[in-house]
Amino acid sequence: MASLNAGPEFYAAQQKYSDAKTPEERLEALKEMYRLAPKHKASENLLKDITAKIGKINKELGKIKREKSRKKEKAEFKKEGVQATLVGIENSGKTALFNKLSGQNQPSTETPFETKKLTPGTMKYENVKIQLIDTPSLTETNANLLLSHCKNTELAIFTYEGKKDKTQEEFLKKLDDAKIRKMILKPKKDLTNSTEEESYNAFKPEDIEKVKKKIFNELQIIRVYTKPPHGKPDYNDPIILNKGDTVKEAAAKIHKELLNFKSVKVWGSTKFPGQQVNSDYPLHDGDVIEVKT
Repeated sequence: MASLNAGPEFYAAQQKYSDAKTPEERLEALKEMYRLAPKHKASENLLKDITAKIGKINKELGKIKREKSRKKEKAEFKKEGVQATLVGIENSGKTALFNKLSGQNQPSTETPFETKKLTPGTMKYENVKIQLIDTPSLTETNANLLLSHCKNTELAIFTYEGKKDKTQEEFLKKLDDAKIRKMILKPKKDLTNSTEEESYNAFKPEDIEKVKKKIFNELQIIRVYTKPPHGKPDYNDPIILNKGDTVKEAAAKIHKELLNFKSVKVWGSTKFPGQQVNSDYPLHDGDVIEVKT
């Protein structure tokens, strides 16, 4: 890279650019070269070349930053088991409900857009753990991003603000169009015409328990317990299945090798306790299974 009437400082910066090993070092050297380069007609091409190189490195660094951000978010929000996501416009009571359901204490005020990023938590319902995700307040700008996340979750819990809001109504329609399972909850303090089933008061423990039960029911999941031959069932750590799942799905959840089981007995939904069933027998919430290999 040549320059007319450039001082020794410029050439030192040029050498620094040649010796640079990282994009950050090259960028620093190029900025120094631009500052030290003579500014006259004969140096126009030189300055354009330096500017183009700076732009190229900034673009490269931006790409690296975005990739790191995506990897970090993926690592922070690894899906665990059954997941439900809370969505709502500003001041819809979304984070207050998240805190009550998960036992967390995320900032929840009347300040719009208090929640800045996806926040994971765990809701415990009886002996089931459900992963909850709190999201930034729904806006026209982030609607598609939130919709994309909801497509990978088992249930979208929409905290419905009583006032008419275009963004809110359009997002609910998008959930329906994408066939995403959803449930609507309405804070009682904001509503006068909601049904008791939909409305809740986040500060009443009995209301929160009702909400937990409703979420469990809306998820369409069942709990199945295992027992060893001649042993007792383990009621502390159930297998979580979808409604309609069979013995085959349960065996696969326990261990892939159990797909070649010799026989299975079921207690609970069968006509008599410990009845032997085949692999396509549909299980029900609370069933106990005994698998023999």
